[in-house]
Amino acid sequence: MAQTACDHSVARGRLRLTLGTAARTGEPAASADIVISVNNPHLWPDVPAALAELHRVLRPGGRMVLSAPAKWPPAGLPALADMVAAAGFDSVRTWTWRPPTRMASTAAQLSAVRT
Repeated sequence: MAQTACDHSVARGRLRLTLGTAARTGEPAASADIVISVNNPHLWPDVPAALAELHRVLRPGGRMVLSAPAKWPPAGLPALADMVAAAGFDSVRTWTWRPPTRMASTAAQLSAVRT
C-alpha cells in the first residue's frame, strides 16, 4: 500500500521504503532524525524492545513522536513515559487530544528526544 501511495516520491528518489517492524527496523544505528508512529504502538508485541530499537536508530538529538488511541497503553500514559525514559530517551512529554471529528476517539501523544 505504501509503495502505491508513494510511488511518485519513490521514483523521484525522495523516499525509500523498507520492510521492518518497530523492534527490528533493519536501519543502521544513529541513521534517523525523527521517528513517527501513528496508530500502531498499541500493536507492538514487545514495547520495550521496540523503544530500544527506535532509540538505537535515532541520531543524538533525534526526536520520537508516538500517537495511539488513548486507551493504550492499559496502564496509561505515565507508564508509557516511564518505559520511554527507561529506553534512554530524555525530554519525555505526554498529552491527549480529541480530534475534531465525531468518529475519532481521544488520542494519546508522546514525544521524546534521544540524547
